[in-house]
Amino acid sequence: MITLNNNVSINDTFDFLYFDHDLNLTDCMANFTDLIDLQELQCNQTIVKEMFSLEYRIIGTIFQSIIFIVGLLGNIMVVSVVYKIRSMRTPTNCYLVSLSIADLMVLIAAVPNELVSYYQEKYTWLWGNYGCKMSVFLQYLGINASSLNLIAFTVERYIAICKPMLAHRICTLNRARKILIYVWIFAVIYSSPWLFLTETRQIDPYRETCDFKLPRSYYLVYFFTDIIVFYVIPLALSCLLYILIAHALLSSKSMKHKGRLIHSNVTMVSVTHRHTKNNSSRAQVVKMLAVVVIVFATLWLPYRLMLVYNSFAAMLSQPKFMDLWFIMFAKTCVFINSAINPILYNAMSTKFRRAFSRFLVCRSPDYNTSTGRLSTVTSMTSLSGRRKVNINGVLVRRNTEYPIRRNTEF
Repeated sequence: MITLNNNVSINDTFDFLYFDHDLNLTDCMANFTDLIDLQELQCNQTIVKEMFSLEYRIIGTIFQSIIFIVGLLGNIMVVSVVYKIRSMRTPTNCYLVSLSIADLMVLIAAVPNELVSYYQEKYTWLWGNYGCKMSVFLQYLGINASSLNLIAFTVERYIAICKPMLAHRICTLNRARKILIYVWIFAVIYSSPWLFLTETRQIDPYRETCDFKLPRSYYLVYFFTDIIVFYVIPLALSCLLYILIAHALLSSKSMKHKGRLIHSNVTMVSVTHRHTKNNSSRAQVVKMLAVVVIVFATLWLPYRLMLVYNSFAAMLSQPKFMDLWFIMFAKTCVFINSAINPILYNAMSTKFRRAFSRFLVCRSPDYNTSTGRLSTVTSMTSLSGRRKVNINGVLVRRNTEYPIRRNTEF
């Protein structure tokens, strides 16, 4: 391990979750062919074989293992529920499935290697050069796709609630699928340079590490572009759109509901009740999605702040902030962000909660996620008759039909 003057490894940052090195190993590589039983190599630095402390390993292993298992199972459940239950196939849920796939990508590409690294010499890379490139690429791809998905479903909710006439043409399942194709194509193209910007380098005759291919200064523009495009812009746009959505919902609630009734010769329907119920359902979805965005912003903040600070410190030739425990905390926050969304869906969405319950207990496909009961069709059998009905003090004679309910499973 190459240690710096402050006793921090060059890889004591997001070594596999976003690189943040300030030393290029190329500048201090030596010819190892004649070295036998190498213990340390002087190159203005010191190569020392070192392990993480027992306390550090135990805490990291426990917390990140739990996060990995919960995130893996939860995100797989989201994908499975939306795929298997027809009533869950909505444009919004389509974006949530895409978000779950991106989160799975981050968890699978980052957490297992992180857990293995706790029990290797700092910071040994075991998976070869192609493994190094693919690991970094998949993590960036998943992270960037997550941000784009947040923007997509926020815009979709804004159009559905604030532009209802436009929503009939735009907020459809087919259009959502097309948008997601564009989202993933853009994310793949933007993240693909990492396949050529990383490689494995030899630390000593026995170990290699996954490292930058070029000096850190070449990556600063890329880092700041990431922060602006995939953090600042999504949060600013989301805040603006959710304010407009909240204003639209509050304005709708403030309207006078006098229970206007539409009269016909057969039925009377309360439009107000249906309108209120629809607004309540919309508000529940908006609250859930807003919480997802807030959690994303909060859990990514420690890493983003550290990246900005260290980038400016590198440009100004100042010491970087490289505390090991803070780095573990920041990594764990990122992993939590990729694991927590299914828990939020279950806690805040009645429909998702019922769908999860149905999926877990393998209920009949006729189970209705919106009501929690078997779906039924009410058939009407007409019994002729005449009846006088008092409507606003006026007797009205009309034909009546007496319903006989029969449960018919879909």
